Amino acid sequence: MMSFMAAEQPEPAIWNPMATSKVPSRLQTILRQHNSSAHVDHAQFLTNITIRGLRYTTSAKSLGNSCVLLGLPSSEAKVPAVIDSILKIQTSADTVEIVFVIRRYKALRNPCDGSSRFQDIGLSVWSSELGDLEIVKSGSIASHYASLSFKTAGLGAVIAVISLAKVSPPVRLDEDSDMLDITISLNHLSF
Repeated sequence: MMSFMAAEQPEPAIWNPMATSKVPSRLQTILRQHNSSAHVDHAQFLTNITIRGLRYTTSAKSLGNSCVLLGLPSSEAKVPAVIDSILKIQTSADTVEIVFVIRRYKALRNPCDGSSRFQDIGLSVWSSELGDLEIVKSGSIASHYASLSFKTAGLGAVIAVISLAKVSPPVRLDEDSDMLDITISLNHLSF
């Protein structure tokens, strides 16, 4: 059987000056906030990249693969975001870096209306509004997420988000489980 070991970093970043495009001034400002010592006026704009065996894309290429949960350094919380751009930038003569330009979903005005009510099932609820562009590195990305947009009377337009980082194993019922009785009863019903 073949084994697979996922790489911790994206494939090596090789700089190709012939494949660069001018970075818009607004994005240059955001890049300077990310790394004040780097003057980046050209970058390689990527549409996708594979990290740890997972494919990430820009939202223009594939909305599903652009939906990422970001880990916060100060807590266990994960924040949903959408990848706007993936850039390969040269920050010095011998340093090439891959960064993600993202927009985070905004938190609900009242936090009690969102994550706290659904923590037990791993679901969080966020405002459907996206924040400003910001830069993150690949290490900040925890996983992809699935989401459902809907409107509520009290909250307005929101999205429910659940991480795709973990796949639950199939349910293994023991003989003393009430679930086993329910399953057996359902199997014997005729429709």
